[in-house]
Amino acid sequence: MENSSVSPTLQDSPIVFPPNGFRWYAAVPFLLGAIVLFLAVVFAGTMVLMFSHQLTVAETARAMSSMPGVIIQSIAEALVIGYIVLLLPSIAHRTLAGIGFRKLSAAQAWAIVAGAVLMFVVVTPLATVLQNLLHFKTPESAIAVFTQTAGWRRAAFIFFGVVLAPAFEEAVFRLVLF
Repeated sequence: MENSSVSPTLQDSPIVFPPNGFRWYAAVPFLLGAIVLFLAVVFAGTMVLMFSHQLTVAETARAMSSMPGVIIQSIAEALVIGYIVLLLPSIAHRTLAGIGFRKLSAAQAWAIVAGAVLMFVVVTPLATVLQNLLHFKTPESAIAVFTQTAGWRRAAFIFFGVVLAPAFEEAVFRLVLF
């Protein structure tokens, strides 16, 4: 079959995996393990919250849509990131550097932090302006949680949303699914 597209073809990946890398019989349990770990941590965290504060099921559901829920989900995400980073090299039969990870310099780390803060400072007012200009109000629980927090809890919420959640997303999609 001839490629008659005028678009340039994609370059081959610079990372070549060995023939025994990412075998289905290792990759499927790896993926299921990540899902089970996430769900188990969220379930355990919910039960600890419920019993330690003697909450009803309805009160627990409300609490899980506020800061305690954000913290429990973030703990689960951090553990899944650790799980992926620890086990992925054995599934890929490559080191983390062989998969494409590089050590960050201090300048790169600071650039990431500055970019995250700048993104938060720019996106939040822009979203408010757009909501007011377009006359729509989106009842998002994350916004409600953010506006009801202050001090270290607000800083933790920002860290979870700006740093940990994107790291979790990248770990799951870029490292595992792709």
